[in-house]
Amino acid sequence: MEVNIIDSYKLYKDARDASWNCLIRTNTTTMPVKVLKVAAFYGIKVVKNSSIQVLDPKISGCTLLDSAGNWQIVYRDEEVRGRTRFTVAHELGHILLGHELAPDKSGHFRTASDRREPAETQADEFAARLLAPACVLWGLEAYEPEEIARICDISAEAAGYRAKRMKELRGRGKFLTSPLERQVFEAFKPWIEQQKSRPG
Repeated sequence: MEVNIIDSYKLYKDARDASWNCLIRTNTTTMPVKVLKVAAFYGIKVVKNSSIQVLDPKISGCTLLDSAGNWQIVYRDEEVRGRTRFTVAHELGHILLGHELAPDKSGHFRTASDRREPAETQADEFAARLLAPACVLWGLEAYEPEEIARICDISAEAAGYRAKRMKELRGRGKFLTSPLERQVFEAFKPWIEQQKSRPG
């Protein structure tokens, strides 16, 4: 599926706004974001693949919908913690963004696994913004990958992408421009101030 620039921006904006709405609705006010609690808030069960063995070897996670309408996120629990947190947030993005599901061999419905699909990119955008909200990192003056990884409990790779994005946003002065983003920042502000007042 080919996506033009206007559609691409809409996909990004929808993912960004969904992540902010998710943080607001779940009353998330500290870092790292407790992704399992976020999933539980929405009634989504999170399951280790080692307990049910449904993931193909090259897949980190999937979203399942059973015949009773119950959502499950399955993640590869052999991967490092930062990676599994991103996987769960990514799959949560599929659900909250209303991505299309396809039936599988077991009678479940699951998200597509083709990494080239716009829905996969959008779910990545959602996960990055849920786990490492730019306005919070800005408030903490956290711009380096190592610092972002530590604060957000994400992989070095994901933190590197966020650091690059933070540099872009800083260069353009693009923080707190949306009412939703300001609301997220205000919710995190007491925690941010507490972190900044800690010695060394």
